[in-house]
Amino acid sequence: MLIGIFGTGRNGSTLIQRLLDGLEDTYVHPIEEFFLTAFDDLARKGRVFKLTGQNCRTRPLRRLDDPLTTTVLSKYFRTNLNALYSEHIRACPATAHLPDISLKDLLPKQQYRVSELIVEYLRAIGGLVRPDLKFRHFMFKSIETPYLSDYAATFPDMRFIHIMRHPVAVCSSQKRSLIETKRLPGWYLGYDWLTCMMNKRWIPHARFLQSAMGDPKHIVVLYERLVSAPQAEIGRISQWLGLAAPARSDTQTVFHDLDKPSWGYYLSKGGIETP
Repeated sequence: MLIGIFGTGRNGSTLIQRLLDGLEDTYVHPIEEFFLTAFDDLARKGRVFKLTGQNCRTRPLRRLDDPLTTTVLSKYFRTNLNALYSEHIRACPATAHLPDISLKDLLPKQQYRVSELIVEYLRAIGGLVRPDLKFRHFMFKSIETPYLSDYAATFPDMRFIHIMRHPVAVCSSQKRSLIETKRLPGWYLGYDWLTCMMNKRWIPHARFLQSAMGDPKHIVVLYERLVSAPQAEIGRISQWLGLAAPARSDTQTVFHDLDKPSWGYYLSKGGIETP
């Protein structure tokens, strides 16, 4: 089973991903991915554009049926694998010994369509970090909220976890992250932070959820409820998936119930470590 966590960013998607780590037979990918939008850019122009990396775009995806070679795909995934190693594999005592790898080391075929790439990529990484386990399900998180319909069409059996947070709180957190923590101007995030967060992320997400209301492949989690009752919400999601909940559903873990000494700093509160 393929499972996606979708949110706008600054709305708890990282928190829920870390709390769901340890879900029965499930590899939970610890970094954010732009699978469909990056694939479309690579198929069109051979590179990923800045607005895609900022998730500040809504134009239709036209090239998702194209096969891409692992050489072309490596242009995008090299950065992601570097982040996976520096932020998680090297930072987790149980996996720190693993050697560096490339996308070609992970994926044996010469080319992939996006419909087969995602699961194979996640399966290969799951096997790398936890060779002692045989994962049957694969979970990732993304902020590609304008393209939820494309995900649903590409993966008809996929399950969707949607996390929503009050839009004022989302925008406030994003602005603090840019200006206070990263020391970037408000216009850095594609047009400006408010246009990006509302018009390119939050509103498309809300509209999709309205259209998907009643669809059993989708579940909605409120950020405010998650932080007030994490075990209850993780239990509700686990039951919906038909899988046993993580053993420590109120604790942030990585690579299926492994610990890290530190989770770094809050992006929207400079100098404060993540508890």
